[in-house]
Amino acid sequence: MSEVLYSHLLKRLGEKPIYMRSLPGFLRDIGLGYLTEGEPKRMTEILKRTVYPALDVVKGVQYQLDKQGNLVFIHKD
Repeated sequence: MSEVLYSHLLKRLGEKPIYMRSLPGFLRDIGLGYLTEGEPKRMTEILKRTVYPALDVVKGVQYQLDKQGNLVFIHKD
């Protein structure tokens, strides 16, 4: 999972210092769009168990979820 995320983020960030994407849009981008069609509780559980830990190990990228539900990715130096 982390390899897929790394490739996607590297492609999207490129030379930009920041990349912002809605959570449902991001999940569709990485092939997990089906999660948005189920119960919100189930989606949150899967995100906490798989996606967020994978994002934590992606080197060179920091992320946070903003108040509007967007994932914000920033290059780490």
